Amino acid sequence: MMLNVIPESRREKMLEDFASNEFTTDWGVRLVKESSEVFDPRGYHERSVWPLFTGWVSLAEYESWCSINGYVHMMNNALDYRNWTKGYISEALYGKVYKPAGICPFQAWPQSMVVQPFVEGMLGYKPDVLKKRVNLNLRIPSNINRLRVSSLPFSTGSVSIIYEREGENVLVMILKKYDESITLKVCVRIPLLSEVESVFVCGKDTEFSCYEKGDRKVAEIPEQILKDSLTLHLKLKNFSDVKPPMCVPKPFSKSRGTRIVRFIKEGEKLKVIYEGKIPPEVIGDGIYLVKRNQDNSK
Repeated sequence: MMLNVIPESRREKMLEDFASNEFTTDWGVRLVKESSEVFDPRGYHERSVWPLFTGWVSLAEYESWCSINGYVHMMNNALDYRNWTKGYISEALYGKVYKPAGICPFQAWPQSMVVQPFVEGMLGYKPDVLKKRVNLNLRIPSNINRLRVSSLPFSTGSVSIIYEREGENVLVMILKKYDESITLKVCVRIPLLSEVESVFVCGKDTEFSCYEKGDRKVAEIPEQILKDSLTLHLKLKNFSDVKPPMCVPKPFSKSRGTRIVRFIKEGEKLKVIYEGKIPPEVIGDGIYLVKRNQDNSK
């Protein structure tokens, strides 16, 4: 899924399982689901949450149009730096209780599984230096109103991104430090229930396409030439969304199990299949909740 090898039609069941309490804890994704006969609280592989595996799941979710859970799993890794080996992401964690289960606290791959899901997943940054081209697929959740990312590598130069949302106005500025022009393709993910009224590129009203995909709607802007900087302004209406349900674990705690498993668009409403208890502030207008074990959708 992460490498787009598996067809989309075969991904749904696995993505739902990864998002559920069978695999997901408040601190990451188990290697083996909890109800499996193989799951062993005493084992290294059979019991553990590996940030490496959690990062792979996050990347797979971003590539499979499940960006909200992609963000949740990315943040599971990112927030681990506050505990245990301060400033670092753990090698491995127990699958039933939040505490270290690894042998070596300093490993490269847990750290990379914060950076890679952020850059390739949430920002959708894919540079092609040979073609002098950059694709941006911004999957920024609605709990983030402002974001600044500086110096994403591009050949001998760099690309920077500024994202701001105020109400139903989204502003994206892309800047570069590179001697030549770059061809830029930008997609901006917005909530499924929202509409795009207009798109302005550097102040000019611009045609765009909009379509539903997974847990978001995609506003796709035609290719632009990035000389020094470029500004996009999206005017939305009916902004209503599901915020990522973040559960920040305390050391030695058990998982509380707040999960969003699936989204189903039903006309002007959005059905959210969930497990656990969803805080009311997470859910916007026109969105209703159905427990996973009570859902009859296929």
